[in-house]
Amino acid sequence: MKALLIKDLKTVTFFLIFIAVFSLLSSWSGSMYIGMIYVLMLPILVINQDELTKFNRLVSMMPISSATVVLEKYVLVLIGLGAALVFTALGMVVGTFVMDIDVFASGLIGTLLMQLIMLFIYIAVTMPINFAVSSQVGRTVCMIVSLVIVGVAFGIWTGLSRTELFNYRSPTFYIVMAGSFALCLLSVPLTIAIYTKKDK
Repeated sequence: MKALLIKDLKTVTFFLIFIAVFSLLSSWSGSMYIGMIYVLMLPILVINQDELTKFNRLVSMMPISSATVVLEKYVLVLIGLGAALVFTALGMVVGTFVMDIDVFASGLIGTLLMQLIMLFIYIAVTMPINFAVSSQVGRTVCMIVSLVIVGVAFGIWTGLSRTELFNYRSPTFYIVMAGSFALCLLSVPLTIAIYTKKDK
């Protein structure tokens, strides 16, 4: 997996820089959306690259299992997510001590946690599709549709977050977060099965 991860990290180096920069800057404005959008684009970027370079045919001749190929893509997303969270936190610190922004009063914490929920759901839905579809155009369409769905859900949940039911201080919020993370984990064996049966 290490070699695959190095290969894909080199492919997405600029994206990781964008994630870091926009996560840092957008946290000051109270949005934090742009950095997460780049995280959402990581899987489709590397999967399309593998397709264009015929890497899937090459890897099938190597002593690398299908599970390893799929898991590496999930790990890559987690690395992007980690970068987004680190630089968002750094932006919050700078905003608090330099720009005098109250991250708790401004709702930045709740917004960040809501984005994590949306990211887990997005990955759970799109990863199996990205591996199943054999067309860059098809994946792009799926990504756009998925982003629209996630955007609508985010808008609804943002409105609900003003109530006690989905406020990040309520237990219900964290139950939903745990459920979204579990959904993401459950998508892993499905994605592995799809990739294993796929004609490479």
